[in-house]
Amino acid sequence: MTATDELRAELTRRGVKWKRMRGHKHDGTEWHDASGAHVSAVQEYTWDGTEWPEGKLHVNRAPACLTPEQAVEATMGRGTCHDTGESRVFHCSECGFGIEDAYVEDERAYPPEGFPRFCPWCGAEVVDE
Repeated sequence: MTATDELRAELTRRGVKWKRMRGHKHDGTEWHDASGAHVSAVQEYTWDGTEWPEGKLHVNRAPACLTPEQAVEATMGRGTCHDTGESRVFHCSECGFGIEDAYVEDERAYPPEGFPRFCPWCGAEVVDE
């Protein structure tokens, strides 16, 4: 699977509408980021037309070549999750990571308000259901 295929699959999984770029010598993808701004990504190729081993993409809104996951995260955010309550402190609804114990100075204030704000494993923002 190429980096372009991976990018398109991740955008589709997140429900982001994308389209194939026309008129470019390489296979490209266009979509709108979380703020509505236009984004485009073009597959990185070597001089002989084969894909770079790293599977990177040129993204018009990024200063460097990005992996498909980085391109989606940079333009759409990391997504959201919520605490399922399956672990004592936190259990991510998206990746399943759980926290059973955590050190805090004041157990009376445990868990601290808004803890955690982001899943420590997948980076999704923790929101209320």
